Amino acid sequence: MEKKNFIEIDGSILEGGGQIIRISIPCSIILQYGKIVIKNIRGNRPKPGLKRQHLSGVQLVNTICEGTLKGDKLDSSRLELIPSKIQGGSFKCDVKTAGSVTLLTQIAIPVIIFSPSPIDLELSGGTNVPLSPQIDEIIYCLVPYLSAFGIDIEVVLKRRGFYPKGNGIVEVHSQPIPKGGCLKAINFTEFGELSKFTGVVYSTPTIPQHVNKRIKEQAEKLLVEKFGKKIPIKIDQRYEGKQSSFGQGTGIALFAHSNTGCILGSSALGERKVSSEEVARRAFQPLVEDIESNACVDRHTQDQLIIFMALAEGISKFRTCELSLHTQTAIHFVTELTGAKFLTSKDGSSWIIECEGIGHKNGLSMKDREELETNQK
Repeated sequence: MEKKNFIEIDGSILEGGGQIIRISIPCSIILQYGKIVIKNIRGNRPKPGLKRQHLSGVQLVNTICEGTLKGDKLDSSRLELIPSKIQGGSFKCDVKTAGSVTLLTQIAIPVIIFSPSPIDLELSGGTNVPLSPQIDEIIYCLVPYLSAFGIDIEVVLKRRGFYPKGNGIVEVHSQPIPKGGCLKAINFTEFGELSKFTGVVYSTPTIPQHVNKRIKEQAEKLLVEKFGKKIPIKIDQRYEGKQSSFGQGTGIALFAHSNTGCILGSSALGERKVSSEEVARRAFQPLVEDIESNACVDRHTQDQLIIFMALAEGISKFRTCELSLHTQTAIHFVTELTGAKFLTSKDGSSWIIECEGIGHKNGLSMKDREELETNQK
C-alpha cells in the first residue's frame, strides 16, 4: 500500500456521525500516520460537531498514544491528530454525562490491543443509554467475537449508569498482541442450530421489583412460543443496589447461542408509559429477525468487527443480516485508511462480509510494514 503521511477525512459522508471518528482515529494511531484531519465532524447530524462522548473518546486514545491533538473542544467541526507511540499503563476517562461508555470502548479497544504492554481502563458515563450498544451486548456478545481474533480482553461492569446522569463505571483490561504478531482471521458463516438462550434483566432500587419480573417472564414466554420448550432459556434477574447502579433505569438484554459458536444479541430499555411486556418484545423481535435471516453476527455487532477484520492476517468473513449504514461507513473508511479489501454479497436472506486483511504486526508502523513488504518481493 502506498505510504500516506497525511490523510484528510470528510466526517459528513455516509453515516456522517461519530462512527467516522471511532474508525478513523484508531486506524491513524495503529498505523502511525503522520497526521490525520477530520473535517465536517458529524456533519450529517442535526447538531453537528464533537459532543461530550466523542470528545472524551478522542482525548482518551490521544493520551494513550501520547499524540498531539488540535480542535478537541465541544462542538468542534475539525479535528487534527498527530499520533505517537501507543503506551501501556492505566488510564481513566469520564464522559461526565450519560454519554455512552460503550462508544468509548469502540474507539479504545482497537488501539489498546496494539500496545507494547498491558492496558487497564476505567471508563465512566452511561452504560445503558439510548442510541448506543448496551454494555451487556459488549460483554456477552462482542467480547467472544474479539476472542476469535486472538484478542485477550476483559470488560467488567462495575456500576450501571443511566440517562440523564450517567456515572456508570466499566473497566477494560487488555493484554497486547505479542510484538510482531497479528490478529487472526475469523470465519462465522454457518449458524448451525440454536443451542440456548441467555439474558439479563436489570433494574435499580427505585424501580418496583415486579417490573423486572414481568420483563423476564414475558421474554421467556415469547421465546417458548416461537422456538418451543426444548431450547434452554436462562435469563438472570439483577436488582442492582446503590453500589452497582446510579440513577434510575431498567432493561433487558437477550442472547441466542448456536452450536457453531455464534452469539446474537438484542436489548431494550424501559421507558415511562411503556409496559414491561413491550420492553421484552422490543428486545425479542430484532433477535428473532436476525435468527431468521441466518445471521451469525447480529445487526448491532456487525460494524464493530470491521476494523479488526481489516487489521487481521488472512481472509475473514461472517454472515449477517441487512448491512447497516454504520457498517457501510466502517467499511468505506477502513478501506481508505488501511488498504484492506472488502467484498459484500447478498446470500439469500443474509449478507456475507468478506475481508482480505493487511496482517498488521504489533509494533510495526506503516513505514516499517511497507519496507518489510518491499524486502519480501
